[in-house]
Amino acid sequence: MRTIARRHGFSDAMAIWNHPNNEGLRNRRKSPHVLAPGDVVYIPDAKKKVVECATGKSHKFRVRLAKRDVHVVFVDADGQPLANSPYVLRVGNIERKGQTGADGAIHEKGFHPREERAELELTELGITRTLLIGHLNPHHEESGWRQRLANLGYEANESGLADFARDHDFPEDTEAEALRNALHEHSHSPSPR
Repeated sequence: MRTIARRHGFSDAMAIWNHPNNEGLRNRRKSPHVLAPGDVVYIPDAKKKVVECATGKSHKFRVRLAKRDVHVVFVDADGQPLANSPYVLRVGNIERKGQTGADGAIHEKGFHPREERAELELTELGITRTLLIGHLNPHHEESGWRQRLANLGYEANESGLADFARDHDFPEDTEAEALRNALHEHSHSPSPR
């Protein structure tokens, strides 16, 4: 939604998301950050701000833009968190260093809204991954669960979903929707299986 808002002159995507004409979209998606192909988003006219300024002088204006965040969880092949692992995250010209949390998570905030790609390196483990920021479709959509399977190193099809279920000890009769919800919970890890 942030990208759509920016393209149409909105500094805050919530002005579009909360518009009454997008009520059906809000009921279907629950989050302005997760849209799927085919979703219809109503774009209201942007309100123009007018500021009077003296001619012949230089003026500075500050525009506040929503920032992008990166949230990733690393787990090993057994599903155990890669805790306290040093990392380097590069987004655009910004480089941040830290350690994964006890849950294997990395939370970094405040990147420019135009940034769509990051490089993440777990320095002591020799793992480097390229991350696409804001590119996952909703997990209950076919394209979304397929993307999440691929991110976890599985084939992006029913066979891959069955492999995921087997690797995570789900009973054979587990419903597909329950598997897709579980996949959503595990999908933040870019580690190969």
